Amino acid sequence: MKKEHWPYTLIWIVSIAVIIVFVIVQSGCRSVPVKSDEYIPPVMRSRVLNPNIEKYIIWKIEQDRLKRADGQRVK
Repeated sequence: MKKEHWPYTLIWIVSIAVIIVFVIVQSGCRSVPVKSDEYIPPVMRSRVLNPNIEKYIIWKIEQDRLKRADGQRVK
């Protein structure tokens, strides 16, 4: 009798673990401190999941600066 029930128990354990991990990841994204007068875009909040996002933002700002200097888009 017990051998028939263990797959269902395993499914329950795995599903609960997935939900717990999802909740931890979601709360971790929002745990970046935000000052009341400053808005942090969602891209910066995901810094925990993607550490290279700061390099991308610096590159993007540089591209925008070059675009404004030349008057046209830089490829």
